[in-house]
Formats: sequence, structure tokens, C-alpha cells
Amino acid sequence: MDTLFPNLTKDEEDVLYFAPPWVALLIAGADDHINSKEIKAGVAFVKGKQKPGEESLIGLFYQVVAEKFLTDIMGYKTLLPEDTEKRNKLLIERLEQLNDIFKKIDLEFAKQYYNDLKDLAISVAEASGGVLGLNPVNRKEKKLISLEMIQEPGLRKEIE
Repeated sequence: MDTLFPNLTKDEEDVLYFAPPWVALLIAGADDHINSKEIKAGVAFVKGKQKPGEESLIGLFYQVVAEKFLTDIMGYKTLLPEDTEKRNKLLIERLEQLNDIFKKIDLEFAKQYYNDLKDLAISVAEASGGVLGLNPVNRKEKKLISLEMIQEPGLRKEIE
């Protein structure tokens, strides 16, 4: 398959494809426990973004992501440190790579993708539901849900 992102290295392209599972794991694991509801919410979100037959860049991108999202999330779940602080630190460092990548890709795609990652974070955070559906996002998830480590594409100009 030809690359959707000719301006990126293979490693940079991998970051784009792996960021949705990383976001899901970061938010799901914020409270020290990744549960099946949170994983299912991540899978449902990504599958909902998949538009078979859509020829737009974002549509083609999510077709690829949706195909292997569950495999990726489960693989990373086993590979990442069990310690919450260490796991979160590693995931945040990986997600920060998006800031440089966004400068190399189509701005409209980057904006849509950024918003999708934020929406994914909310979907995963709300999946646990809290007690009787009250306060579905816990305190630890609220600290991470804004994905502050990722800068909104197009808002910040480079100082050269």
C-alpha cells in the first residue's frame, strides 16, 4: 500500500497510526485500571470514524486504524509498564511527537485528527460511567483528558 503521508518518515507515520491506541490507553489507565468498557469505547469510536469507500485522507486513514486498533491497543497494553506513572510518562512522550508531525502534514487533516483524538479521550473517559452514571469522568482522567501534551495544529506559529 502506498503511504498516505509522503512527507513523513515511517516512524512518523507509525506515530499517527498508533496515537489513537495510545490516547485510549492513557485515559483508560489514568485511574490505575484499564477496563474492558474503556477499550470497547475506544474500538467503537475508531470504528465509527471508519467510512468504507470514502476516498478522503481522513477516511482512508481511519480504515487503516480501525483494522488493527484492538490488536494495537491490546499489544501496547501488555508491552507498557504496569506502573501508572511510568506508563503515562511514556505515552505522553510518544504523543508529544505529534506536535512536530502536524507541521509536516495537511493542516485540515491535522486539525480533524487532533479533534478526533480529543473526542476519543472523552469517549474512553466516559465509558466507565461512574456510580449510577454520575461523574463518569474521574479526577485522574480529567487531568489528562484535554491532551495538553498535543498542541492544536495551526494555532501556534513557529518562531524562526
